[in-house]
Amino acid sequence: MRRFGRITALALGAALILIMAGGGLLPPLTPASAAASTSVSLTVPDRVLPGSNFTATVNITGVVNLDAATYDISVDPLVLKLNEVTAGSISGKVVGVDIWRERQDSPGTYAIVQNLPGLTGVSGTGSLAVLKFQVIGSLSTSTSINLSNNVLSGTLAEIPATWSGALIQAIPPATTVP
Repeated sequence: MRRFGRITALALGAALILIMAGGGLLPPLTPASAAASTSVSLTVPDRVLPGSNFTATVNITGVVNLDAATYDISVDPLVLKLNEVTAGSISGKVVGVDIWRERQDSPGTYAIVQNLPGLTGVSGTGSLAVLKFQVIGSLSTSTSINLSNNVLSGTLAEIPATWSGALIQAIPPATTVP
């Protein structure tokens, strides 16, 4: 009987482990983030005029169960000024902007915090936010908009992602011929 009891206990233990792993009680061996690659990038106009306003979109692709995002937008404060940050949309769900402000310790760097309401998260492709800029200085040939301190949070864990900024090209103002 002792031998039968040990074999039964081992078999039941192995079966319980298989049931827990197959039923989702244990984490999968391959993380969900490996199945889909998430990327965040900026869409900006090809060229802008000194003194003009323009919008840039913070795009996101392939995200799974996004719940929150925090990141910094950095620009040359003598050339560009961020005037407004508005909500984005992923798969028809609004991605609100909770906080955006210029960092006091780093002029031209704006901290952005976003959170989706509830606990379900959102998956798909779309935009995190729309950035409204003003060109306040003269552009020599180009200036960059950088993304840093980037964190995407899912409903269960951080979401790894590739982040890339953008380069703005200048169009010199038109000269008038007398």
